[in-house]
Amino acid sequence: MGMSATLKDDASLWSASAEYAFSTLTLTSEYTRSRSNQVSVLPGNTFDITADGGYVMLTWLATRWLQPGAYYSLYFPDISNRHGPRAAANKMPR
Repeated sequence: MGMSATLKDDASLWSASAEYAFSTLTLTSEYTRSRSNQVSVLPGNTFDITADGGYVMLTWLATRWLQPGAYYSLYFPDISNRHGPRAAANKMPR
């Protein structure tokens, strides 16, 4: 005999990006924010969380076959906790 549980999830996501090219240099960036509001009758499964992240990338067209670049990104799974050891999901250890 099975049981059923009610789960309601209201989620949204938006993103903005930009790219600028000058001569042989290209600068690209993107920012994303998502929000999820989940209500459940199951204990521990109700939450309201907002996450955001983004990246910046710079590339240089050195030759027709070589295009070196640099890339930096951050992702915060919970924007209310931007500090502390587990704030950024891809933060490098010290």
